[in-house]
Amino acid sequence: MTVFRSRRAALGAGLAGMAAVALGRPRIAMSQDNSNLEDAYTVLQDDGRFTQLLTLIDYANMEQRVAHPRMATTLFAPTDEAFTKYPYAVRNLTASGLSPAQSDPFGMSNIAAVSEVLRTHAVAGLHPPSEFSGRKVTLTNIAGTPIEVDGTDPNNVTVRWSYRQPSAVPVSRASGVIGGTPLQARRALIYPITNITMNTY
Repeated sequence: MTVFRSRRAALGAGLAGMAAVALGRPRIAMSQDNSNLEDAYTVLQDDGRFTQLLTLIDYANMEQRVAHPRMATTLFAPTDEAFTKYPYAVRNLTASGLSPAQSDPFGMSNIAAVSEVLRTHAVAGLHPPSEFSGRKVTLTNIAGTPIEVDGTDPNNVTVRWSYRQPSAVPVSRASGVIGGTPLQARRALIYPITNITMNTY
């Protein structure tokens, strides 16, 4: 298995271009800075539920982009529980026998493939729970594809996202359940995502 670079390694190519969200109303009801809080990477580490996601972040050299985004960011972050249904997902992306610089079957380097997957889970701006309460909202992630949040049932808030085609993984769409209130970090909100369902093509 490829040895992962340090969690504080150089910037990856990942979260470079933050896309605007598809909403025509104010979207932020809290400070964009929150400078007294820990950075998002540290919050994910300290929480303890995101080891699989951190493996992908490390592999793609995106530690600094997650810790120090260029603007406030909302992350829809799969928990380890979410990965239990698909134990092969992280392994296939990071331990296929290819080094990060080699090409995968989709014609992308491993780092580029993992970066694309991670960008699908990030949205520019801070989007608090009140934005989704009692309504369906469609955002645009920084990979340029939709994230649909359905808050019409307060006891079962769901999120659905699409991968750009051709995708780095054989999945066109996926959905999950938001597992409780978001974690707050410096310039970031992190929604834990559980019970993921992947739709293959």
